Amino acid sequence: MATDEKLVFALQNDLKTLSLETRKKHVLVKDACEDAISKIRGAQPSANCLPYITNQALYPVIQGCETKDPKIIKLCLHSIQRLITGGYVDAKGAKSVYETVILLLEQGLEEIKILQTVTLLLTTNNIVTGDLLAKNLVLCFRLHFSKDLTTIHAAGATVRQLVSLVFERIDKDKQSSGRDLSAETSDAYSLLQDLILLVNGEQPTWLIGITEMTRSFGLELLETILARFPFVFEKNEQFVLILKEKVCAMVIKLFSPNAKFKMTVQHSQNLAPDVLLDKPFYPISVRLLRIVDILINKYYSLVVTECEIFLSLLVRFLDPDKPTWQRCLALEVLHKLITSPTHLSKFCRSYDLKPHATNICKDMINALGAYVQSVFANPMAAMSSALLNTPAPIPTSSSSSHLNSSAGSALSSSPTDSSPIGFYFRGSFVPLIQIYQPLIPKPQLMELTDKLEPPSFATCESYGVAISFACLSDFVLSLTQIDREVYGKEDEKEDVVRQLLSSSWPGLLAALNLLLEASIDDGITESICERLVEMATLSGKVGLQQCREATVLSLCIATLPPHYGYAVLKGTVGHGESPIPISYSEVDNMKQQVVVVGTSVVPSLHLSSNLQSAPVMLTKKNLLVTHSVLRLCLDSGAMLLTSWLTVLTTLQHLCWVCNIVPKSSTDFIQNTSGKLSNEAKAQSQISSILATQSTSDYSLSSILSNNFTTSLGTNTKTSSEMSELSVSGKLSSMTSTSKTLSFKGTNGVGGTNGGVMGVVVEFGSCLSQGVTRLIETSIGLDDVSLHHIINALTNMSQEAMEIAYLNREPSLFAVAKLLEIGLRNLDRVEIYWRPLTSHLLEVCRHPHIRMREWGSEAITFLVRSALLHQDTDDEKVNQLLLSPLCELSTILHNDVRNKQLAALGQILHCKGEKLKSSWPLAINILGDIYDHHSEGLIRSAFQCLQLVVTDYLPVLPCGSLPHSIDTVAKFARQKQELNVALSAIGSMWNIADFLYQNRARILENLTPDVSTFPDFPGIFEIPPFDKLWLGIYQRLGELCIDDRPAVRKSAGQTLFSTIAAHSNILNKFSWDCVMWQVLFPLLEAVEKSWKNASCEKVDSQNALLIHHSRNTEQKQWSETQVLVLGGIAKIFAIKRANLLEIQDFRKAWYFFLQFVQNAATSTNEEVSLAALKSFQEALTTPSERNAAESNDFWSRCWLVYLEIGEQVICSRGAHQQFLTAYVTILQSLFSPMKKKLTVEDIQKIGVIFSKSLIIPLTGDGASSVLFSTSDSGMSPLQDQLYLAYDTVIKETKDIPTLRKLLPPVILQLVNLGAYAVRCNTSSKAFALEGVVPNCMDFGIKCLKQSVLILTSICEETSINRMDLFRDTLEVRSGFVILFPLFFFGEVGSTN
Repeated sequence: MATDEKLVFALQNDLKTLSLETRKKHVLVKDACEDAISKIRGAQPSANCLPYITNQALYPVIQGCETKDPKIIKLCLHSIQRLITGGYVDAKGAKSVYETVILLLEQGLEEIKILQTVTLLLTTNNIVTGDLLAKNLVLCFRLHFSKDLTTIHAAGATVRQLVSLVFERIDKDKQSSGRDLSAETSDAYSLLQDLILLVNGEQPTWLIGITEMTRSFGLELLETILARFPFVFEKNEQFVLILKEKVCAMVIKLFSPNAKFKMTVQHSQNLAPDVLLDKPFYPISVRLLRIVDILINKYYSLVVTECEIFLSLLVRFLDPDKPTWQRCLALEVLHKLITSPTHLSKFCRSYDLKPHATNICKDMINALGAYVQSVFANPMAAMSSALLNTPAPIPTSSSSSHLNSSAGSALSSSPTDSSPIGFYFRGSFVPLIQIYQPLIPKPQLMELTDKLEPPSFATCESYGVAISFACLSDFVLSLTQIDREVYGKEDEKEDVVRQLLSSSWPGLLAALNLLLEASIDDGITESICERLVEMATLSGKVGLQQCREATVLSLCIATLPPHYGYAVLKGTVGHGESPIPISYSEVDNMKQQVVVVGTSVVPSLHLSSNLQSAPVMLTKKNLLVTHSVLRLCLDSGAMLLTSWLTVLTTLQHLCWVCNIVPKSSTDFIQNTSGKLSNEAKAQSQISSILATQSTSDYSLSSILSNNFTTSLGTNTKTSSEMSELSVSGKLSSMTSTSKTLSFKGTNGVGGTNGGVMGVVVEFGSCLSQGVTRLIETSIGLDDVSLHHIINALTNMSQEAMEIAYLNREPSLFAVAKLLEIGLRNLDRVEIYWRPLTSHLLEVCRHPHIRMREWGSEAITFLVRSALLHQDTDDEKVNQLLLSPLCELSTILHNDVRNKQLAALGQILHCKGEKLKSSWPLAINILGDIYDHHSEGLIRSAFQCLQLVVTDYLPVLPCGSLPHSIDTVAKFARQKQELNVALSAIGSMWNIADFLYQNRARILENLTPDVSTFPDFPGIFEIPPFDKLWLGIYQRLGELCIDDRPAVRKSAGQTLFSTIAAHSNILNKFSWDCVMWQVLFPLLEAVEKSWKNASCEKVDSQNALLIHHSRNTEQKQWSETQVLVLGGIAKIFAIKRANLLEIQDFRKAWYFFLQFVQNAATSTNEEVSLAALKSFQEALTTPSERNAAESNDFWSRCWLVYLEIGEQVICSRGAHQQFLTAYVTILQSLFSPMKKKLTVEDIQKIGVIFSKSLIIPLTGDGASSVLFSTSDSGMSPLQDQLYLAYDTVIKETKDIPTLRKLLPPVILQLVNLGAYAVRCNTSSKAFALEGVVPNCMDFGIKCLKQSVLILTSICEETSINRMDLFRDTLEVRSGFVILFPLFFFGEVGSTN
């Protein structure tokens, strides 16, 4: 209340003062003031009256502003401000105030006071909204672009304040959707929209009246809005829409000139001024990048797609043709993003892990690497610009120690510690003018928003190199932090790290390699090595093999002299050539201090001849990188995997250069043998420590043991032999103080060995201990890592063996380490025994004396140590014994093989029951037979195999049964000894009989995980036990197509006998496999071989012993085809019930009938006759027919039957055996088909039978008919014809529905009877020469049979109505008279 009274009192005083000032010249204003005073006095000074008082006081004041008198205007504006401050000005009054100040603005009066008045009007309360608010803002914008500098600054501050004010009015807790916006939200939306339009150079729709505004100022306002009010965009859909469609589009549009600009001479000199407008403008670029930084940091979830574009444009800013300051500015933004693991994780999930999206992280790292390479490609520019433009002193090596505080002690960087730090590349020095703390961005250009031109240091490429170096280093640190911290699920975290590494490692590694190569400061070198170590560890964790291999390769190359390091190590990676461009320079290497000089290099196949004899110099940088390599191996050995080859090759070269060579094998074995028990105790001690401590707890100073005495001579002319890298040294106690793996240069002061010699001796000692410690810690590695170490050493030893073949002294480093690895890991000997002993056996076969000596000593000592370490009755020991014996099979000499088999025979006789799981190895030894082996060796091996089959099948593990079957089949396939092959086929029957008799026990022991034959394609339900049978069938089937007839015959007989005797235990899926993957493929193969076989006589020494029916390959294959067809037909006959259960029985039956038809219609008499007999056998079933046979089964048989008759009998004729077999089939086929047959079918078969009767007899056929004629006087063919018709009559005459078939039968019998009286039977239709057999007896029997049938059916009405029956009665007249004569026997035997 007191405040209101003071306001009223002040207003009265202001009005009185204004009245006095206007009493002479402005009477109307004076009168208005006096009138307002009187009204104010008459009103009560309460809250309800104050709006009235304010309106009364406002009118004369506004009139006073219209007088244009400066003094009066000041008084009036002061009063207006007092009224606004009071808070009682309504919307009408606010509008009047605006009209007043706009009038003053147009007159150019009191611009500062106007700004103050507008600010009070908008900030005191929220009554000014909508268009009035826009007009007030426009007024301030206009003042910002006035000519008075004071007014410009004041208006700029006012605009910034009021723009923020508009957004501050929005309720934070209120969320709106759609177009239903509050007044405050609507004002903010309109303001934001117009700011975007103004920045784009378009006319505003709400801030009407703004004539000009700089783009940089508009970007600044937008930046303020985006930075301070993210909640507005999060809670209002309209703002999200404008953010995506307008703000981001504007930023992208303004980015375009910056992205497209190329800094060329033509742009800077020859182009017109209006074209130069597209040149990047420093203030705009800074503002744009600040906005991009805000959008990515605060609005990423809203504008994911747009952020992808922003990041891509940032990457384009790093192109070499962009201005230096622009590239540095983009580097600062990228550095801020890279130092945030959260951002990298988001980028990866949003882009890199999405299909068909941009690999943003990959592009960023590649751009950083390309930037570094472009700077080093022209280092003189960077050096000169750095020296001219750097405002602060360039950091020295003494200030770079913080780059890697955890990397251990470093070598002194140079003779003077005050030398500038940086990079030296190809004769030019690039200083590092800025040092960044890890993961702490420190942008400078982005903070200089008030500059119109970039600062001098921003035009220096050295500043960009410093940021790039920090970006690359912090990228690896961010990946490490992502891996350590949890940003969601564990799987997602691993996917993020894997994707980030897989997409960015080539560019990242290339850049770090270049920086490492050019580094001349120990702190920088250690920092880069730390990043490479972390990168290798991460890639190993997430399973990126190529990344891990390339990173380890880079580290290892840096440990060796540049003139040959890459040459000897590039072949150690699994992907061939390294994808990283490495360009080492000897000039750059000379900047490093040389500490070790070796007189020669390790003999290598990858080095040229001129490098083989060149001296080798190791610098301090090489030693520092070696420190990192050893630390990587000790801390992350389980992650190296295939990279162990690179590491161990590097250590081999370093040991050779430092003259650390092993002693003779004899001394080595003697020393090791005497201390084996002590080593086992020490190894157990190490294992207990490894079990209680995590790998990360091991530091280099705590894991190295002082086991060896290393001595080095001078490093220039002479050198003494150092102690061997072996396990012969005594293991020190784990609690004793051990040396630290660090290389400190004393510069000639302090220590027993001063200067470079101190570094050399300590490096040699630490290298020796480090390599030995690697071998010791192998007991803590998993089996996979152990295998990789052994594989790496094996490859190194293989190269040494190749060197030895060239009569050069090889390195025995790998053989010694293989032995140490084997001795240290005897507790898991079964894991590594095979690869280790396999290679040692190869070494034993080497012609080089020293190599062979080390190999033989190593394998014998290792086997002996294993026997002492394990119980001799243990299965592992059996495997240890048999594995080297099995590997002897690879030696291509019969005498060695004979000894091997003799030893195996003794083992089988003495210890066969105890082999247990070692049986596969024993069977492997027996099965390793090849064409170059002698007959005696084959017989010896088969004797052992017969012993297994006859005596040891009951004790053979179930998992070895398939292997045994394969081995027996292998002996059957060998070509050296035929008797052995035939005996092996007999052994297959023995195995099958054993499986059948012992199936219950085998089924109990045969588990699904037991290795059996591979799964048969398309069939998945085969039990393991059935696979054993299928394996036997399949192997026998393969032998059925052997080149040797005897083997084929024996295999075929065994195959079909085995199926017939033992196949009743197979399930339907196994039967399916038997048919489709054994029998039918066999039938196809035999048919193909038969067709392709030669018809020439066999020309061999035993040609006289071969029967003429088998004297050609085709005849021999005919025998095989007959055997296979008959066997399959027999299976169809006796196993019909099993076959009907398979899914594709009908298809299988059709398939078989097709083969039968093809064979029956062939020109080979033996094959065609066998086909008909097979057909007959397949149709004959010992049991009752199954209902599943009824539908199309017999119909298909009938069609095939008819087609065979038409294609053979009717077309070209056939011999009597074929015809007899063909007619016989009808007796089996008619019964199941009788209900489906028609009169036409009977007529067709009658035609075929008639043709068969008149086919002439050849010489062989006549003799067969002569000696096979029955007592009735009929030939076998005539007998079968009569029986066929008799079968038809018997099957049909008692069934009324089938009696319709009798008339055509009667007619056919009459026709056949006609042959009894025909003297000249025509046979011109056939090309066969000979006589037609006598048909008298046959014709009489046919006529008698026809009369009997005709008599029985002639009275049936249904038969009488048939046309065919009337045709029967109208037979030729000559034969009608004969019916009763034949019936009563009056004709007799007359012709």
